[in-house]
Amino acid sequence: MIRWARNPKNPPGDSARAYFLARLTRCQCLNLGKTELNHELIDEVDQSVLKRTLILPLSRDGAEVTVAMANPLKFEFIQDFELATGWSIVKKYVASREGIQRALTSPVSVGKDADVKQSILSELELESREVASELRLVNENSAPIIRLANWIILEAERASASDVHIEPEESRVIIRFRIDGVCQVFEDLPKSVHLPLVNRIKIMSDMNIAEKRLPHDGRLNFIKFQSGREVDLRVSIVPTVLGESIVMRLLQKNSSMIPLPQLGFSKDVLTRYEAILAAPHGMILHCGPTGSGKSMSMFAALQTLNSPDVKIVTAENPVEYTLPGLTQVEVNVAVGLTFSRALRAFLRQDPDIILIGEMRDRETAEIGVQAALTGHKLFSTLHTNDACSTVVRLIELKVDPFLIADATLGICAQRLIRRLCRCKIVTVPDLQENMFIESVLGRTLDSLATEKGCKRCKNSGFKGRIGIYELLVMNSKLREAINRGELGDQLKAIARKSGMKTLFEEGLARVEEHAVGLATVRKQLPRDLDLC
Repeated sequence: MIRWARNPKNPPGDSARAYFLARLTRCQCLNLGKTELNHELIDEVDQSVLKRTLILPLSRDGAEVTVAMANPLKFEFIQDFELATGWSIVKKYVASREGIQRALTSPVSVGKDADVKQSILSELELESREVASELRLVNENSAPIIRLANWIILEAERASASDVHIEPEESRVIIRFRIDGVCQVFEDLPKSVHLPLVNRIKIMSDMNIAEKRLPHDGRLNFIKFQSGREVDLRVSIVPTVLGESIVMRLLQKNSSMIPLPQLGFSKDVLTRYEAILAAPHGMILHCGPTGSGKSMSMFAALQTLNSPDVKIVTAENPVEYTLPGLTQVEVNVAVGLTFSRALRAFLRQDPDIILIGEMRDRETAEIGVQAALTGHKLFSTLHTNDACSTVVRLIELKVDPFLIADATLGICAQRLIRRLCRCKIVTVPDLQENMFIESVLGRTLDSLATEKGCKRCKNSGFKGRIGIYELLVMNSKLREAINRGELGDQLKAIARKSGMKTLFEEGLARVEEHAVGLATVRKQLPRDLDLC
């Protein structure tokens, strides 16, 4: 057994401690000062987790990761790290505590991304010169174009972007990432790369590169082109007067599911939502624009309902999240597999719970309502502005009002708005701000939080997003109102008397909790003009 003498006046140094721990645990001791670190991999993990556990990821192959850690005997730290990341530690090195702390605080080498970009563009310029000598053309199969396409996708994943926009202009190509709901310019590339880059993405998405006059929709499975990257992309290409414009939505199907209580529901809304989840049958609808987190909310709900004694089937376009125990079907309109056809087939599969990605036509809406009335629990989405306008949309789809009233358990309108970073500053609201808040809430606030900016949020003042939810729970008064034909503002007034808070009121509640800023709520949430 390896021991060292405990001398309070002369304790062992940090390096010596690491050496003895390595000998004790039969791990290799690593000098981080002489090791090239993978900063992209380190950035994928929350800094608080790294600093608490003193575990530093070195390399990753899929879900298996090699790490350096200060103390391999701290099994609770290993468990915390694996739970936080979803990775499995397969190999451990021992490094000094000071070395790991230094690695976490040292800045990433400046110019790294610029070097990658410059290297790719230099190769493209070299190939362009060779055109004159008729050696070869710059095309979608050339090495720099392949590297450029891969690099853009990898950088988008590293930045936690939800979408990548590739937009042609007169003399350049703009690459923008949508991060936390806001588009940010990532790169400005020469116009010469546009055509080969578009063709390369078409090839990766199994599209027809010869057709440039019509829109394209496709799917890109990135793991085919970059091993270890479990990210799919939904690709949309639209022809414009300056060339084809591309938008790629990143779908991380294997990302960890956020539990229902952590999505941003207020305590009251969460209690009411859980009550309708407990109902044996009926229809629960989530509404909002694209990117408002509807799928995430529904799958968080399904996660709470998922058990071996419950049969859950889903029809989605595309499948964004995968959960064990669910039967998930991806809609394919090209072969005739539509939402309505999938829903008809599901009813013969003996399901308890059905999820339909979207009610976009009369047939799907009617079958969904009938399923909810015949002993099934059904989840679906619609693109409407608020909960009450969802009833109007269903009536526009020719669903009878009395069927909507009887089948519906609840309608949840939602938005995702930017959350303030922890560097936020708390101020006293001015007179104008408090007058506005009082007109909505009926009272003033003592303090407001506003953005400041730090290294963690890249000086934006915002980090991540939070869900805002407006929940209409169907009751006898609302059913009677729908049957009488009372819609819009009349229905909203009855719902508010029954306990519903609007999106704007819920947003101001998050302002009071200092989770979001007042300016963000006023900008991103639909305002109740009759209240404000």
